Amino acid sequence: YRELEPKLRFRAFSVARLSQYDAINAIRQQLIKAQDEGKTIARFWEDVEKDEILKMTGFHKSDPWYWETVFRTNIQTNYNAGRLMQFRENPPKMMEFVGIKDSRQSQICRQRSGVRRLANDSWWSSNWPPLHFACRSTVRGIDAAEAKALSLTVTDEKDLKTFVSPQKG
Repeated sequence: YRELEPKLRFRAFSVARLSQYDAINAIRQQLIKAQDEGKTIARFWEDVEKDEILKMTGFHKSDPWYWETVFRTNIQTNYNAGRLMQFRENPPKMMEFVGIKDSRQSQICRQRSGVRRLANDSWWSSNWPPLHFACRSTVRGIDAAEAKALSLTVTDEKDLKTFVSPQKG
C-alpha cells in the first residue's frame, strides 16, 4: 500500500472504505429486520450468515460473542430509546433502573440496579441504558399510586457518588 502512488493509495482507501460501509449498512438492515420481526439472536445469525455482502467482507458466524454484542447492543439501544419516548409522552412520577442480576451483569449496571429517581431528574441523562456494550438493563416507570402503595422512595443522592462511569462509545 505504501509503495503505491498517492492517487492509487487514495483509490485503494476509498474502495476499502466503501466495502466497510456496505458491510455496516448490511448489518444495520439485518438488525432493523430482526427488530421489526421480533427475531431472536439465533434467527439474526441465520440471516447474517446468508448475506452475500457480509460474506464478501469477511463477516461471518464464527464469532458468536461478537454478534451477540452487536445484536444486543443495537436492539437494547432501540428498545430503551422507545422507553424514553414513552416516558416523555406520559411521564411517570419516578423511574427505576432495572439490571439483570446474574453472573454476566457488569459492575456498571450492578451499582445502578434498583436506583429510583424522579422522572425529571438530571441523573437519567448520564445513566440511561445501555451503559456499555451488550448491556441488558432497562428503566421502568413508577406512577404515584405504586410509589405510595409500596412506600417507594427516591435513592439518596449520596448513594450515587461512587458509581463506576458508563462505558464511552
